[in-house]
Amino acid sequence: MPPPPAPAALSSNVQPTAYRLDVTVDPAAPDYQGRVDIDVTVDTATRTVWLSAGADLQVTGASVTTSAGDAVATVLRPPDQPELVGVTTATPLAGAATLHLAFAGAYRERDGLFVQDAG
Repeated sequence: MPPPPAPAALSSNVQPTAYRLDVTVDPAAPDYQGRVDIDVTVDTATRTVWLSAGADLQVTGASVTTSAGDAVATVLRPPDQPELVGVTTATPLAGAATLHLAFAGAYRERDGLFVQDAG
């Protein structure tokens, strides 16, 4: 696993330019699911892009689209920094790319995405 950045820091050589988020919320289900597409510009070639994600959010899949096409990515989760997610590709990324992540998470009791009984 490539070394993650310092706590609370993200990949400084990768700049997000747009986000598209799709979340499926079913209050009767125990969790929610979704996908996010993140357009990025990679200033310095890298195989791993580090992102911030809640420690309780499960990233269930990842891929990357570049001008060369689509590539499956590996998801990394450093055990000592569970709030970080690494997206790693077989070949280095440089220039424009789109990260595609699928995720799931449990509803919380009071903050974030939560379910409340109105009755």
